[in-house]
Amino acid sequence: MRRRWMLLPVLIIFVAGAVFARMGVLLTTDGRKLEGDISERDDQYVVNIHGVQTTIARADAASVNYSEDYPKEFADRMAKLKPDDVPGRIALARDAFGRRQYGLARQALDSALTIDPNNREATDMENTIASQMRIEQGRNGNTDTRNAPTPPPVANGVERRLLTAGDINLIRQKELQASDRVTVRFDNGVEKRFMQYANIQFSQFNPLKPVDKALMILDKGDETMKSDVTILGDPGSIAEYRRTIQPIVMNGCAAANCHGGLKGGNFILYSPADTDAIVYTNLFILMRYRTKVAASHDSGLFTSPERKMIDRGSGVRSLLAQYGLPAAISDVDHPQVMGYDFVFQNMSDVRFKQVLDWENKSLKQPEPDYSMIKYDPPTAPTSQPATRQAK
Repeated sequence: MRRRWMLLPVLIIFVAGAVFARMGVLLTTDGRKLEGDISERDDQYVVNIHGVQTTIARADAASVNYSEDYPKEFADRMAKLKPDDVPGRIALARDAFGRRQYGLARQALDSALTIDPNNREATDMENTIASQMRIEQGRNGNTDTRNAPTPPPVANGVERRLLTAGDINLIRQKELQASDRVTVRFDNGVEKRFMQYANIQFSQFNPLKPVDKALMILDKGDETMKSDVTILGDPGSIAEYRRTIQPIVMNGCAAANCHGGLKGGNFILYSPADTDAIVYTNLFILMRYRTKVAASHDSGLFTSPERKMIDRGSGVRSLLAQYGLPAAISDVDHPQVMGYDFVFQNMSDVRFKQVLDWENKSLKQPEPDYSMIKYDPPTAPTSQPATRQAK
C-alpha cells in the first residue's frame, strides 16, 4: 500500500509535465507560416516540421490554428453564407487550401459549382488542389492513394459543363415513379396552392404519400408549382444507374484515352463521377445522345438508321448495349479506334443483362420530354477526330 501511494505523486508530475503535440498552423507576427506538429511549453510554441523543431515565443505568434478545430470553424462559416454566394464559397475554399485542408476546400468548391457549374475560378482552383495533392504525395513517398481525396472531375482538357441544381431536380421529377421511396420537400405552400387550384379537399390530399403528392402536383398543377417540388434523392431508376450501370460506363467508356478525354470526339463523359452534378450530367449526356449508324443485318424498310445510346423498352438496340459487345456478335459495331476493347463477353454476360433490364424495366417509359433543359454537351476540339457524328 505504501509503494502505491509513493508512486502517485511521481505519476502526477509526469503527466503534468508531458507535452502533447497537435497538427496545426502557426502564423508569426513577421508574416511567417509554420505548419506541423505544434506543442506548447511555458511561454513558447515548438513546431515540429518533418523532424525539424522550431521554437517561437508566444509573444511572436500572431495566431495558432489546430487542424481538429478547423472543421467546426469551416462548417460555421459555410452555414453563414447565403445560398447563392459563390465568391464566399471560393474564398472559404482558399482559406481551407491555405491550411492544407484539401477535402474541406473541395467541399466548398463543389458547393460553389452546384450553384454555378461553369465557374472558371472554382474549376481552376480544383485543378490547383489536385496538383498540390500530387506534389505532396510524391514528396512524402505516398503511393497508397486509397484514402486520398478524389481529384476534381475534369475531362482531361475538355471544358467543364455541368447541369445546374435546378436541372438535376427536373430530371428527378421527370424520372419519379409511384414506387420510388424518396424524400420530397414542398416549398412556398405549394400543397395548399395545389389543393385550391385543383379543387381537392384536404381530407383527400393530405393522407397521400409524399411521392404521390409530388406526382399529382407535377402532373396536374400549373407551371409555377413545379419548381416548389424538390426531390431530395435519387428516384429508383437513377439509384440503380448510380449503383450498377455507372460503373460499367465509367470503366468501359469514360477512360481518359476514350470518352473521358480529348479522344472522345462529340461524345465525352466526365470522370470521376463523384458528385451529383457529374452523375446527372453524364446520365443526361447518355440519355440525349443518338446517332445514325451504318446499315446492319436487322435493317429493313421500317428500321430507323438512327440509334439511341439509351433506348427505353428496347435496350438490346441501344448503343450502350451494342457498342459493348464484340464486333462478331453485335448488330452495330463500335467505331474502330486504337485501344478499344469490348465491355461484355457476350449476350449472356451479367453486365449486359443488367444494362438491358435497366433500360427495359427500370427507366420510366415513355421517355420524358427534356427539351426544357438547355445544355450543350462537351466536345473535343475540332483538331481531334470524332469517332462518330451525332445528329
